[in-house]
Amino acid sequence: MDYLKFYDLESYLFNEVRKNFKKNHYLIPEEFFCIVIWKSNRSKTIIKKK
Repeated sequence: MDYLKFYDLESYLFNEVRKNFKKNHYLIPEEFFCIVIWKSNRSKTIIKKK
């Protein structure tokens, strides 16, 4: 996995994740988790446990 793309998380979300969602109409777990981290870093452990 290319972890450098996560360095600038906002650009990754607005470019790659947006395009993937538009094409596939779903998010993979890694993409969803990136959104959770971006929106609210403190809630990631709660989401991960579920």
